[in-house]
This record gives sequence, structure tokens and C-alpha cells, in this order.
Amino acid sequence: MLFRAPLLLIALAGISAAQTFQVTSVVNAARGDSRISPGSLVRVNGSNFPFTSLGVRIGDRNVPVVGSVTPTQFNIQLPFDLPLGPADLIVIAAGPTSNPFPVTVEDYAPGIFLSLQQEGAFQREDRTAVSAANPAAPGEPVKMFATGLGAVNPPFPAGNAPPDATNVTVVLPRVLVSGKVATVRSATLAPAQAGAYEVTFVVPLDINQGENPVVIEIGGKTSNTAVLFTSGGPPVVSAVVNGATFRSGPIAPGSFVSVFASNLGTRSFTGVFPRTNLEDITVFFNNIPVPMSDVIATANQINVIVPQDFAEGMVNVTVSNPRGRSQPFPAQIARTDPGIFLVTDPSNPDRRNAAALLANTAWYVMPLTMARAYNLPACSAATSVCGQPVRAGDVIQLYVTGLGRTTPGGDPGGRVLRADELAPAGGNPLFQTVERPTVTIGGVAANLVFSGIAPGYAGLYQLNVVVPGVPPGDDVPVRVETPGGASSTATIAVRN
Repeated sequence: MLFRAPLLLIALAGISAAQTFQVTSVVNAARGDSRISPGSLVRVNGSNFPFTSLGVRIGDRNVPVVGSVTPTQFNIQLPFDLPLGPADLIVIAAGPTSNPFPVTVEDYAPGIFLSLQQEGAFQREDRTAVSAANPAAPGEPVKMFATGLGAVNPPFPAGNAPPDATNVTVVLPRVLVSGKVATVRSATLAPAQAGAYEVTFVVPLDINQGENPVVIEIGGKTSNTAVLFTSGGPPVVSAVVNGATFRSGPIAPGSFVSVFASNLGTRSFTGVFPRTNLEDITVFFNNIPVPMSDVIATANQINVIVPQDFAEGMVNVTVSNPRGRSQPFPAQIARTDPGIFLVTDPSNPDRRNAAALLANTAWYVMPLTMARAYNLPACSAATSVCGQPVRAGDVIQLYVTGLGRTTPGGDPGGRVLRADELAPAGGNPLFQTVERPTVTIGGVAANLVFSGIAPGYAGLYQLNVVVPGVPPGDDVPVRVETPGGASSTATIAVRN
């Protein structure tokens, strides 16, 4: 018997140790970090929590437990009048207490629930979920669930689920969608959800299609980020540039111009000239639909042809889609705005090799290293498509845009091409530039044989130029200049 009492004490001590519970972290239930505030839903993590008779204190205040308890975690809702500042959280269960866990109660701790009751972060007013397959539309009201938005009016006891959405936050939060301020219609306690708030906002009209980050701001505090899928609103035009150089500034009648705009959908189309409407996308210059060449939705880019009958001066460029029409983007029409088209060099991204052919052939003018990068053979009588430098005396076809009005034979009084018209493929008549450019190669004036719209094309100008005697090289400068001083430069490869 002398040994039984110590053995019994040891056994009892072992049982007591097994039942000791420990708090290891206290986190905001929506954002997952330690920032908590009055009214917020908070998750207590630890070990050996009992299922029944469990209570929580922060400082000298009792805090209600919300929902079910597991041995490793449970939720609480902080009272709306809980004092701010540092305090200890203690879990109590029929006498025993946990370790005191230090917390800091802030005035606001906004957090967006990324999933609440197995639903996504955002819902429509009819409570259907917003998703990638079912995106929200610009201008549409959307609901999201949050916590940590502070006091409400009228007051409501923590730990209880409100029957309706009548308890309004004292401070209205801000909602930012892709950095754009959204109109917040309401912010209330969420019906039937203890510790959750329901925020209804309107998706901004100028939002981009796709994934948009959403945050809540209140009292100088910012929430975690949720992703809202949207179908996109009216286009927003950001640039109107030369279609060859992507240079901003004046644009010329008859030229390729690239219009950069958002919300063009998800499909891309090339070679659609002379269509002025594609998938309900239209580009207007001063309310006149202009022909499109390409709609590259993935790059937010539309290539258009500026009608040749546009006079010098300012125009308003707008783009429409099924959601509406963009705000006007001002652009200046000048007589000319030359731009040399380039062919990129896979082996040298810094090279500005001009788009040029040996006249009447498929011989691309380029360095041999560049030809090899494209797997093009050196040129000979046995090859059709090839690439290599040219020699002095060769005639090259240089491809540019922005050389202005063209008429049969370049007659200043002749008719210009219609906006939807290609230059005759057979070259009868040849539509030549009214204003004749000058071309230098290696700083030496080159003989210009032809300057006009390439036969069978619109917006693409062709300059037939005789290569002068210049020192050879892979990057011999080429300059095209129009009367008035506008110019564009590139390089070609010249050999002995």
C-alpha cells in the first residue's frame, strides 16, 4: 500500500496533463493574420480544446464563442465595445484556463472572406456566385463578405446572427477594384452570419475584362485582396500611334495606325480589312467608322487605316464594344508621319532591320546571321524565299506607312483611295504619294524610283529605292523623310 498512493498520483497527473489546453495563435478569420478589431470574427488555434463548457476572456471581458469547437480551433466574435489596445486572451473550461495569449485590438481590421459557407468571395444580388465562368458586368451590383469593419447602428450583440441586413456600419468602407473606387451601396452585418459583414458595391464601368483585385479600406486600414472576375466595360483608349513605329504624335491620312484600348474581348482577328465592325467592336474617327485591319484582343490593340480624305487637324478617336463607347481620345492628323516597318532579329533584339525586299523577288534584305536565325537560305537562282544583304546598284522595296495622300500618278488634284479600297493589285493605276519623300542609305541620297501604296494593299506604302555606293555592313542606316521634316530610321544589310 505504501507504493499505491504515489502511483495513483502519477496516473492522475498524467490525466491532468493530457487534458491541458493551449492557445497557439489568434487570427482574423478572413485575412488570416493577427490583426483583430471589435466586431470581427476571430479564429483561436491551439490544442486539446474541450467540446463543452468553453469560454473566452480578453482582458476582463467575456467573448462569445461562435459555431462549433474542435480540439484544435474555434471561432469567437469580439464585442463591438471591446477596449482597444493590448490584452491577454485566455480560454476557460470548467475551471482550468489556457496560457494567456497576447493580442492587440485595433479600431479596424478589414478582411475579405475568400470563401464563406463554401461559396466564393463575391455574389450577385440574387445570391448566385460570381466566377470566371459567370463574371460580373460593369455597373452591376455585387456583394462580398468581410469582417473587421467596426461598430454598427443600431448596435447588435456579438455572437449572434442578425436576422436581416439592417445593422449598418458606422463608418462606410471604401472598395477599390483594380485601384478604381467603386460605389458602395451598403455595408451591414450579414444576415444569419455572426461576425460577418455584407458589403454591396457597384462594379466600375471602366473596369478591364478578366481578373480584378479587390480590397476594402476603412479607417486607414486595408484588407487582404480578393479576385473579382468581370466581363469588362466600355473600351478605354490609352494610345493612338503610328502602326509601324508605335510612336505617339501626329498620324497621317492613308496610314496604318494602332489604337490601344482595353475591353476588346478575348478573341483576336487578323486581315479583316475593310470591316468597320467586328464582334460589335468599332473604331470611330470623329464619329466616322474606319476600316480595321486587325483586332488583337490579347494585346489590347486594333490596327486601322486612316481614311485618306481626312484633313489636317484634331480628331476624336473612340472605340465601342457591346458595353458602350469609350471616352474620346484626341489625336492630331498631319499631312505625313513616316514609319518604316521592321523585321525583328531573333539573334539580336536590338537590331532595327527594315522590312525590305530585293525588287520583284522574295529576297529579304537582312544580315546572314539574321537569315540563319529564320532558317532562310542564302539567295541564289535555285532559291525562291531567301535572305541576305544587298549590293550597291540593287533596287530594294522598302515598306513604310504614313506617307499621306496618294492619287493616280501622284496628281495633287487626283482622287484618293476610298477608306475601304485597296490599291489595284495589277498597279493600274499606281496610286503614288502626292508628297514625295527623300531616302538616304548610309547618309547618301538614294534614287527613289517609286513612292506609293503597294499594289493590292491599303495603308502599306512601298518605296522602290536604288542602293547607293556606301560602305558595307549589317546595320547601314536608312532614313525616310517627308517634306516638312518628319522622318523614320531603320537599318539594312549591305555587302560589297
